[in-house]
Amino acid sequence: MRKAKRTFRLDRIVSLTCLCDKNRYMNSQLSLPENDKFKWHTYELIIDPALYRIIKDDVYLQHTETKSIEGGLHLTVNTPYKNEIRQLVLNHPEHVTALKPDEFIQEIKELSQAISKKYLKP
Repeated sequence: MRKAKRTFRLDRIVSLTCLCDKNRYMNSQLSLPENDKFKWHTYELIIDPALYRIIKDDVYLQHTETKSIEGGLHLTVNTPYKNEIRQLVLNHPEHVTALKPDEFIQEIKELSQAISKKYLKP
């Protein structure tokens, strides 16, 4: 018999039969992966108001609290889009400053040092 998955058109199915097998996975706890790309994180940023007006409707800034401070806006961003926040900080270093979390700031430092070593050769 064929072992590959098969699909069927719904208008051609004549009957269905339920199996008596018990679903042993129903209501069982799922383990969380260590590096879940959909895990939500909270970031604190200081951003230039002009840049924020341009990007405020982007998907990664949908869950953002904004406070006006001297010299910019203080954002508290809750998002699963870590790469987009990282790119925002790295692409606009004069307009965006990351404040928290500490692990994220350390990651930005390591990326900056790696870029410096690669492109700023004495």
